[in-house]
Amino acid sequence: MTYCGDGIINNAEVCDGILPESAPAGAECTYECELAYCGDSVINATGEECDSTLAPELLAMGYTCEACKIVGPECQRQNQL
Repeated sequence: MTYCGDGIINNAEVCDGILPESAPAGAECTYECELAYCGDSVINATGEECDSTLAPELLAMGYTCEACKIVGPECQRQNQL
């Protein structure tokens, strides 16, 4: 019997402790044998503060999501200098 966590990528799994060659850079394998990566539209426990979008109230204050980190308006101005 196969299961998530046996180290073998089975039919229903995307990964299982090992990543497929097609995995995006920086991807990790979750405990559910799914890929977690910046840009998958899920805030993963891999250190992401955001993923693609932010709450409307943060957007209204000028914050953005860059490389899965919340960037404030002051940081954006400094990066443009």
